[in-house]
Amino acid sequence: MEKCSLVGSPNWYLSQAFDCSWNQKVAYGSLSSLVIFEPSQSLNPSTLHLAHSFRILSVSFPPEGFGNKLLSTSETGEAFVWDLDLRKVVLAYRSPQKCATYGNWSQANGNLIVCVDESGNLIQWQVESNVFRVKSFKEHSFVVVACCPHDQNIVATGTKQGLVCVINIKVSGKEYILHQMRGHDSEVVSLAWCPVAENIINPKGNNDSKLLASAAKEKRIFFWRAGQDGLYEVYADVPSAPRITGVRAWTCVCWYEPHLLLVSTTAGEVLSLNVANIKNKKVSDKTPKWETFSLGHNRGHVVVKSSPWPATKEASGDDWRLKETVPRWVWTFGSDRVVHGKSSDVQLSPIKLNTTGGAVNAMTISSIDGTSLAIGGADKSIRVVNLSEPQLKTIQTYNQKVSGKVMSLAWHPSKDGWLAYGTSDGRIGVQYTCAIKPPLLFRPFSKDSIYAMEWAPSLATIKSSIAAMKSPEDGPDLAPSNYVLYAVGGGKLAAMDPNFPDQIYDEPFKSILKTVLKPESLKIKHKIVSLTDLAWKPDYSMLALGDETGSVHMLHLNSKEELHLVSSFKVFAKLIQDLAWHPQCCSSDVTEVSPHANWLACASNEDSIHIVDTSPILDALQSMEELSVPISNLPRVATLKGHKLRVSKLAWSPHEAGRLLSVSYDQCAQVWDVINKQPISCFTGHSAPLFCCLWSPFNPSLGITAGQEGLICIWNTEEQEAKLPVEKIKDASKNFLEGAKEAQCHATENDTSNGDGSSKKVMSKKREKATLPLSGPEVHKEDSNLAILKCLLHPPEAGNIHLDLNGEGDLKKMPVHYAFFGDQSLVEQYLLAEESAVSKENGFTINVWRGSTKDSLTEAIQAKTLSSYLVSIAPTVSHKLWVEACAAYAEQLKEANEFSKAAVYLLAIHKVEEAIRLLAEQGKYRHAMAVARCRLLPDHPLLKSLLNDWALNSMSDGRQCLAAVCFGSGGEWSQAAQALAFKKCPKRLLLAAEIMKLKTSDQQTGKYYALECFNLSLAQSDWTTAQSVLGLYPSLNHLALRLFIHEAICTSQDTLSPGDWLQKSCCTESPADADEAVYVSISLPKEKVAALQQELVDETTVTSEVAAWLAASSKVTLAFLAAPSLFPKIKHKFVPDIDGEDKIKAYRYLIQAMSVLNDMNITALLKANSVPILLKFCMWLAPAGPFKAGSIFSSSQVSLQASLRAYLAAGVLLWLSKCDSLEESVRSLGLETIDIVKSDIFSPEALNWFKNKFQLDVLLKSPKIELSSPRDESSSIGIGVGVTDGNDVTSDKMALLSIDEHSEKLPKAKDENNSSSENGIRPMTEVEKLKIAVQEFVDAREMVPNPYLSYSQLSQYLNSAQADLVDKYSVYWKHVTSTI
Repeated sequence: MEKCSLVGSPNWYLSQAFDCSWNQKVAYGSLSSLVIFEPSQSLNPSTLHLAHSFRILSVSFPPEGFGNKLLSTSETGEAFVWDLDLRKVVLAYRSPQKCATYGNWSQANGNLIVCVDESGNLIQWQVESNVFRVKSFKEHSFVVVACCPHDQNIVATGTKQGLVCVINIKVSGKEYILHQMRGHDSEVVSLAWCPVAENIINPKGNNDSKLLASAAKEKRIFFWRAGQDGLYEVYADVPSAPRITGVRAWTCVCWYEPHLLLVSTTAGEVLSLNVANIKNKKVSDKTPKWETFSLGHNRGHVVVKSSPWPATKEASGDDWRLKETVPRWVWTFGSDRVVHGKSSDVQLSPIKLNTTGGAVNAMTISSIDGTSLAIGGADKSIRVVNLSEPQLKTIQTYNQKVSGKVMSLAWHPSKDGWLAYGTSDGRIGVQYTCAIKPPLLFRPFSKDSIYAMEWAPSLATIKSSIAAMKSPEDGPDLAPSNYVLYAVGGGKLAAMDPNFPDQIYDEPFKSILKTVLKPESLKIKHKIVSLTDLAWKPDYSMLALGDETGSVHMLHLNSKEELHLVSSFKVFAKLIQDLAWHPQCCSSDVTEVSPHANWLACASNEDSIHIVDTSPILDALQSMEELSVPISNLPRVATLKGHKLRVSKLAWSPHEAGRLLSVSYDQCAQVWDVINKQPISCFTGHSAPLFCCLWSPFNPSLGITAGQEGLICIWNTEEQEAKLPVEKIKDASKNFLEGAKEAQCHATENDTSNGDGSSKKVMSKKREKATLPLSGPEVHKEDSNLAILKCLLHPPEAGNIHLDLNGEGDLKKMPVHYAFFGDQSLVEQYLLAEESAVSKENGFTINVWRGSTKDSLTEAIQAKTLSSYLVSIAPTVSHKLWVEACAAYAEQLKEANEFSKAAVYLLAIHKVEEAIRLLAEQGKYRHAMAVARCRLLPDHPLLKSLLNDWALNSMSDGRQCLAAVCFGSGGEWSQAAQALAFKKCPKRLLLAAEIMKLKTSDQQTGKYYALECFNLSLAQSDWTTAQSVLGLYPSLNHLALRLFIHEAICTSQDTLSPGDWLQKSCCTESPADADEAVYVSISLPKEKVAALQQELVDETTVTSEVAAWLAASSKVTLAFLAAPSLFPKIKHKFVPDIDGEDKIKAYRYLIQAMSVLNDMNITALLKANSVPILLKFCMWLAPAGPFKAGSIFSSSQVSLQASLRAYLAAGVLLWLSKCDSLEESVRSLGLETIDIVKSDIFSPEALNWFKNKFQLDVLLKSPKIELSSPRDESSSIGIGVGVTDGNDVTSDKMALLSIDEHSEKLPKAKDENNSSSENGIRPMTEVEKLKIAVQEFVDAREMVPNPYLSYSQLSQYLNSAQADLVDKYSVYWKHVTSTI
């Protein structure tokens, strides 16, 4: 173990929060911090703590030649340019709206950074001059941006609405959207430009297509011709992960090479797509074009990033197709919190960087192995780190049944791998880190966080409660545990026994704590004090409890295993945060018990630490069993002051006596010499409040600390300064931003001086255009006004006045504004001149003044130049003209693709149906439906037609549930059920069956849906849904038998371990029969029995363990119908009407079931230390033990029972070979079982059968063998039923190798010339002989597991675990093989 750190994980669901530079440097945002590393130093990443004040959304490196810099943006509108050599901000931008901002450093122009935000702003940032310009697109909300690597003037952005916008930024202030591409139905999350400008997919097209790949919160990827016409070249559907459910779709794309696109999936894998081979417009998940690129992750979404494509590679010719000369890396990050790196150079090993998921709330080290460090985090996961390996490389993550933040952890003191955990929602469980089994969950006793827990000896009251609760049927194995779990949560203390997880024991503590007096000043409603922490003394003699008043209560565990209150004393004025007992003995102690073993360290919401000596309590208890009056005063050993904020955790060193480690909200970790009351060292490497601290179990100088930032540090106490903590700046990012503020001010000055969008210009009002521009200049001229005044004094003759409309300065003409003071004709003349000089809108205003409104509107209608302003004036002329204007303007808006506005104008003139159809034609069904419901009668035919169109559109888009709602609302219930049943899902099929029963007369289709639902529910072990669907259709009630058997088999798999099950067979006496439960029997008439037998004849091919259990349950059902007496527990529930029992047939069905399960065990990869499903099935068949009287394996009187025993041996043998951690006694039981049934699995008949069957397969497949007649071929036996019959080629090969070398050679085909004997009777061919021999064995024993494969497994196991038995079984094997 050495100094190292475990950094925080990248921020989730952000494709731009991770980036890789041209020189392979990697950076990502972890909450508000930045993590930077190189492949050669991936185990020692560098962290810029609190680089931003809020979460980082994007990071981006500059192109080659622009220094060691980095761009980062945050969700509060901050954008910083970092100098990574100086580790400080050199340039900064802050959005005035303070909204989420995303940025990208242009690879085509290293002097350009483009940022976008959710308010629709696009920011161009010139790095060299530190000038930025803002262009607003208010109708969009940008969430991702990517600069084109081929043209610095083109930027691609993705929006929350699913649009991909290509923006031209060539002219500052006149940026415009070049293409607005609609393809996605959800938020765009990832964009990737093709590394070359040419069209890789369609080389015959434009060589400057500039292909762009886009991905969203869905499984469809579009390839756009962004540099051409903005249409998509092709789209691809990412293959689905059939085993992944409940994970939302989120796809990330990375264009790694010109012909290779990398895509993430919800299964945690990364797929590659060769885009150069795409020939169709669509790439579906069924076409074999996808290849697996990486399988590094096992959870949820994955972010994929690679270093940029080298700019020196040209698109012309075949240069870019040449092999890489410099290795490039692909980096992926998934929900499993692991960063993986894969190099294009296969000689470079892949890189794995473990990270933490958010704040670390709890840490603890196992006392058994001393190397397992358990970490509880805020991401609802538990991580176990192996401290014996360097750089914390090995980490196991556990999140099954962890529903909240992990707040506390505790290793079991004697059970290896038992890790208890408590969460923020009150859940308490035990994870088994050394075994593959689900976690154990305790019954919760509080809805609040579980802040502390420890394992300790059980109490007498707990044991007595368990004894009173137990029944005689529980058996001796179900006994109280020696150690129980004590936990504090919600102010209460409770104990839990792992053998009885449903029981909570808190009464003993309530009765004790009721005697504690509460301070009068404490305003709480609890009847007893509210506890906050607990700590058991290492020798389990004393339990310390802290409460919210700052008091500590000491409980003594006496010899009668009872707790008694012996002391209550006040330590602090505020809530107790942590209590820590000094170790019983340290490495530095010379005595068996440390002289400081009775010291108790206390921390609270205050900034000081108190050390209390509890020796007076123990001294008093030596003379008496319990104290009559609790001790209220205990001596204080020391009071440690130095922290600036509350102290959250304490840890005594196990190596040096009296040495204490403390962490605080002041972001510091302090080491104290308590004996001398001196600080030893202070670690300041964190930048957030600390919650956890531990000492290394190996190195006395190493401390382990973690907290809110998610960073886990292992640091050397001897390398730190001997000082006290100093107060840190609350916002640590201010240290980085001092230079950034100057840069921002400088940018604002430059921006203002250049006239590029200063704040005054942004806020200034837009000037209204002049309506009468001709008279504007003249009205203020003195000479013009004097001339007009003279004309008014001496009026000229009518018709002799002319206006200077052209502004020529003709003295014979009057100034133009004389019209305002003349007659109507002059004004008309003037206004006509003004109309031709102004805009159309102002010209219309002039016409309104003139009284020519109708003519202007009519002209605008014909020219299609209407505006909302013109339409608003139309009612002043007439209602008819207004209606005509609204209709014309609606058509004009439709041509401009403003359909919603067009619909509003149609509704204004009461063209309701036309408006609804317009909205529906554009796919705006919600809008159309809202109008239809408000404006149409419920029985209007358009309403039903609209619902039908919406449903069909939803079906084509894959939204079957919405389509079903539309069909149902329109009364088309059959189509609604059909839409639901389109996707095979139990809950959908159940509702479809219910719809068909209640709303239609087609009961046959409903029954079909119900049957599909039933079968699918069984396959998913959803027995509740299966039971519900049977209740809908009484004609399917006979399937309740199959449901009952399947549930019984699947739910009884883990009730007993194989070792305990085999142990039952060693008992000489059979247990007394338990009282039979009273069941309500269900009768199965003959027609129901026949229906069941008919439905279960054909079985599908078994490809998974779930399918194997389903097939086995079907065989058991058939076996029960043949001989119910073999299944007494099922017989009590179901009574079939059959004509006598056929146990032989029942045995055959059971053998077939075992064959299916054995096939799955052989073909599937069985996990280590797991129980084979074949053995689980055997345990279900004989729950009392394999060889107990009455067991199906107890004898081999019937030849078919010998086959059952053979499969039993195969299951036990496979279990022994896969379990390495079995005790010697358990191994002996397994070998004893195999020895009992060895004559059944290694019988000469079984060896002959397999050998004959193998020879028959070879002969039948040989092209030279000619069958005797069609009749013989049709009557040949079925070869595909045994474990080696065509379904396991490996087994056949192993068997062939296992056949003794002295055995006879394979028979050859008879010569046709010698096919007749002297008496004219044709002798049998070799094929016919083999068929008869094989059929005789099948008639007698149905089938057996491959004996050669079984003996091979037995030999391997004995050679590795039981070498003394090798000779014994070798002699037996030779004896058996010599007889065939």
